[in-house]
Amino acid sequence: EERGWRAEDWRAYGSACFKLSAHARACVPAMARACRLSPAFCPELSLALRSQGDNAAAVATMVEAAHFLPASSSIWFALAVALTHNGEYHAAARAYLVCTRLDPSDHRFSVNLAQSLLHSGRIHTGRRLLHKIGKEN
Repeated sequence: EERGWRAEDWRAYGSACFKLSAHARACVPAMARACRLSPAFCPELSLALRSQGDNAAAVATMVEAAHFLPASSSIWFALAVALTHNGEYHAAARAYLVCTRLDPSDHRFSVNLAQSLLHSGRIHTGRRLLHKIGKEN
């Protein structure tokens, strides 16, 4: 705990600030505190950082969160999204692949993996995966 607030308190404060303010920069300190106290809250910090154009910090935040919560598909998904926004499609594809292994039933991971493969120039592999997804659904 920090200043008597729990991670959930910092998250709620930062999230409310982010939703009510056009200035994500003002919300980042509260979200960063929540993230430090509980890495599960890092995706929201990553979103706030991306919204202010700091994609590199968003990626770094999620890399650290993935280190602390390696079995969380939502953390890996947020990392993949941050990598995609940073133009790192090969790395995003690797993160989406982790998501598909952690939660094979969530098809959005496979669809996003296919998109990352297409963006990274792996057209044949991306198309093949999309075709497979289409057959399964």
